[in-house]
Parts: sequence; C-alpha cells; structure tokens
Amino acid sequence: ARAFVEAVCQVSGLDEAQTNQVVLATDEATNNAIRHAHRSRPDAPVHIRCWTRPDRLEIQLLDEGDPFDLEAVPQLDPAELRPGGRGVFLMRRLMDEVACEARPGGGNVIRMVKV
Repeated sequence: ARAFVEAVCQVSGLDEAQTNQVVLATDEATNNAIRHAHRSRPDAPVHIRCWTRPDRLEIQLLDEGDPFDLEAVPQLDPAELRPGGRGVFLMRRLMDEVACEARPGGGNVIRMVKV
C-alpha cells in the first residue's frame, strides 16, 4: 500500500515532504483499521481509494469495523509521554482534512485530504 500511495502522491505533484506526510497518515489510518476496527477479524480487508484533483489529493480507507466516531478521539498533548494513541493525532496534524463516516453496508470510510 505504501508504494501505491507514494506513486499517487508523485502523480499528484506533491513534493517529498508532502508525500511523506500523506504516506505516514495513511500508514497510521491503515494500522488503526487493522488493530482496532478489525481486531476480531485480522483477515478483513482495508481498501484504499485515491483521487487527485488540481488542488488536492484525497485518500479514503474503507474498513469493515464497527462504526467509529473520530470526533470522540481527544486532542492529545504531544508532550504527554504514553505508549500508543498517536495515530489520529498524527493524521490530524499531517493532513488538511480528516473525517470518518459509517458505510451504509457496515464499516467506516476514513477520508483524508491534502491540499
């Protein structure tokens, strides 16, 4: 998935720093889907969809987990030392937009935008 997202970023004209940000945010979102949404079903797929527009790149991750309220995840103090819990923080910091919606047939769509 990493090479795919890097290739999409290059086609979109993102520079190296922006590409690294998008790749890291996508890695975190994918890890969260596997670790949390699919915890009881490690073989469940996570699909990645990408759209390039002249002014933005949109990444969507589709999982098969229970509905997830992204807004319920607290804003963390980056200076706080603790294991885990940084994925959503990083996604919010690295991307210009981050949202999560329940899919009609079950699962979630995590939508991340880089402008």
